[in-house]
Amino acid sequence: MSSKTSEPELSFETMSTKSFIPGGRLNSSEILYEACEDVFLVYLDFVGGSSISSSDYSLFRTLTRNFETRFLEDMWCLNVLDPDELTRVTSYIPEIIQFIEKIIDNGFAYSTLDGSIYFNIDKFENAGNHYAKLEPWNRHNKHLQRDGEGSLSKNTTAKASKNDFALWEASRPGEPSWPSPWGNGRPGWHIECSAMASAKLGSQIDIHSGGIDLAFPHHDNELPQNMVNVARSWEAKLDNFFLKARNIVVLKKTILEEQSHNDYSLTRQLISAQEKVFNALCSSFDTPAAMNAISELEGARWVTSMMNIFGLNGHASPHNPDIGWAGIDVPEYSKPYLNTLSALRDVVRRLAKSKAHITSQTLGSIINTIGSSADLGHSMLDLALPYVEVLRKFKDQIASLNIGTTEVDPNQLLRYCDRIRDVDVFDLGIYLEDQDSGCAIIRPVTSDLIKTN
Repeated sequence: MSSKTSEPELSFETMSTKSFIPGGRLNSSEILYEACEDVFLVYLDFVGGSSISSSDYSLFRTLTRNFETRFLEDMWCLNVLDPDELTRVTSYIPEIIQFIEKIIDNGFAYSTLDGSIYFNIDKFENAGNHYAKLEPWNRHNKHLQRDGEGSLSKNTTAKASKNDFALWEASRPGEPSWPSPWGNGRPGWHIECSAMASAKLGSQIDIHSGGIDLAFPHHDNELPQNMVNVARSWEAKLDNFFLKARNIVVLKKTILEEQSHNDYSLTRQLISAQEKVFNALCSSFDTPAAMNAISELEGARWVTSMMNIFGLNGHASPHNPDIGWAGIDVPEYSKPYLNTLSALRDVVRRLAKSKAHITSQTLGSIINTIGSSADLGHSMLDLALPYVEVLRKFKDQIASLNIGTTEVDPNQLLRYCDRIRDVDVFDLGIYLEDQDSGCAIIRPVTSDLIKTN
């Protein structure tokens, strides 16, 4: 609290909270807590955080049980059946530790000086595996990586690579803690689900479901740790299929608020609005109350309209009548061909930018890894044909440089690579974002990219 960096932040939050109270909106304890939490949490954690016994799990269980109950209530409101099995991480600590020990024994994890354990992405890929299978375009997304490590994560500079993720984290005083062979700590986020699922379902999961927001990094981190724990190969297929559910993002009063607060209580808001309209029109004929409930939804529609007009809502047109985030994504049917195209382009691009002489034999070996052009295009959706055609064209262009010459012009290879990025896939709504090191990121074209291009 005495550091120079914390004082200005504390002063600002205090001023913000003080200005909030006289405005007449302080009508419940929950509003008071929400207004003051940024000040209270920092201060209370500094004063009394270390006094909390990390072995008294009742505190953490009571806190999390509230969220568990609320989630189940939301599911009941949506007529979703109760699960056959309900697992809690605190009941599976021994299984989680055994799961981590097996990953370490297989050579894909390492410990740091504080007793934390991290999964080694480099070793995993050097063994012939692929990381970020579900959303390869997000593998270098720092925001999602930080979100995947959790708010209690610390000292991430001790990791061998920024892509490595925690399997076990050493705990500070006052944080949840369990004994382990590496010292007192707690499980990482992703290892929990892997250990619990394998404990209940064995070595194979036919359908692995979850929200689309879990695809990266959560499920993309589950996959490698499952693979190296079970059989160190993709053929183990602990997860056969992933079934994703799309999120509905609730628009707050301002776009800034929506960006800084993740609100997933849409179910309750819709049910509440329905009840308000019913009570106002059917029970008491209170038309003003019904109009007020409708106006709240109209406010969300107006914010959506503004986002559409300014091109901030994916590919949604300015006149799109839908409410909420339209979102854009890389089409599922295109991903096998885009991933292959991007990988081939990365290899060719790195080779062309190197100072080595490029021979026809080198290009031939690269082309042979993809297979013949005649093999492309079988057993696919018609929607995928444009992506297949781009891959086929790029492969044929490289092959054409391999005819009648022993040395290939690297500048011509780079021109082919640039055209793929700037024209061929861009026209299909896909952008290949080249990185200084590593693979290009595959992501959808946004309005800003269209203007820039």
